[in-house]
Amino acid sequence: LGIWAAPLLINIIAIGFKSNIYKYELAVNLTRIIFPYIGFVAVAALFMGILNSYNHFLIPALAPAMLNISVIIFAITLSYKYGIYSIALGVILGGICQALIQTPILIRKKLKYRFTVDFKDPGVKKLLKLLLPVMIGLAITQINVVVDKTIASTLIDGSISALYYSNRLVQFPLGAFGIAISIAIFPTLAKQTAKNNITEFKKSLLFGLRMLLFITIPSAVGLIVLKDSLIRLIYEHGIFSRAATNMTASALLYYSIGLFAYACVRLITMSFYALKDTKTPVKIGIYIVFINIALDLILIRYLAHSGLALATSVAAILNLIILLKVLQDKIGDMELKSQASFLIKIIISSIFLGIICVLVGNYFGKVLDLNYKYNQIIQVTAS
Repeated sequence: LGIWAAPLLINIIAIGFKSNIYKYELAVNLTRIIFPYIGFVAVAALFMGILNSYNHFLIPALAPAMLNISVIIFAITLSYKYGIYSIALGVILGGICQALIQTPILIRKKLKYRFTVDFKDPGVKKLLKLLLPVMIGLAITQINVVVDKTIASTLIDGSISALYYSNRLVQFPLGAFGIAISIAIFPTLAKQTAKNNITEFKKSLLFGLRMLLFITIPSAVGLIVLKDSLIRLIYEHGIFSRAATNMTASALLYYSIGLFAYACVRLITMSFYALKDTKTPVKIGIYIVFINIALDLILIRYLAHSGLALATSVAAILNLIILLKVLQDKIGDMELKSQASFLIKIIISSIFLGIICVLVGNYFGKVLDLNYKYNQIIQVTAS
């Protein structure tokens, strides 16, 4: 259905493409190629849920990173021959790999799955009741990204690509670490809620938030200071010009600002689910979508496509602040102020990390000819 309706979808999502027949047809073709990814990632998500129920978290959490890895590999190796279509092929393989990487554990466990649904089962009834609000709550960040791309379609050529490529780099640490931590902690939060042990619930949640900040803040600093080098290394091939690198690097800068918020929002949203409250994140999320749209329309006047990335980050930070406030009203004080020293230490350490990355990168930039890929690899790896 999605493959057949690709022209309609492009008319809705990329309204700015209507005036350019080449861009419109290219978008339709790419959409048709990529659409089967939904089926592959659905199977991967099913495998992830099964493995999580058996307390396997590492491999399922790493599975989404296969998309980023696949896209990067295809961009580097096939862009010379297939151009932008290499990215679409990378997306398809990434979806397949997300399922395949989890298969060995399923086989080793000799787990069997029946593709039948008993709608009379109490568990299925409960699932269907919670499904829609949970889907909306977890999709808020991605809805904002789709809105960004829709508005970006009205801007200069390359705006959507810059947002997509930069977002993929941000999704790598988010998928590999941020989502992994949230998924691993969720069963503990659910058990503590079932026992009505709110004190331990708050301790577990606070531990998860500390872990996320410990990982995402340095990751964001690394992405910001290495943005030009990373994008030049990974994407600057064939028709991907230096101008495209600059556009993508600018978007990456502003997306990275909100990296910690993307991760923390995911965990706090799942905390509400553990408390059997699926409506609150949805209500807040709907407001955040409208705030994001308003910020989009304001910031594109000053920062063009990068304003869309900044709007997404600001919206995510606002979402985090509001969710934390509402959660504290619900479960009591989480002693967030006492975590100030921990946060300051991470920020200071990350600043030093950024300074060292810049110094090392600049040094290798002077002594190496960065027109060669292997020299770019040395520069980025050393940094």
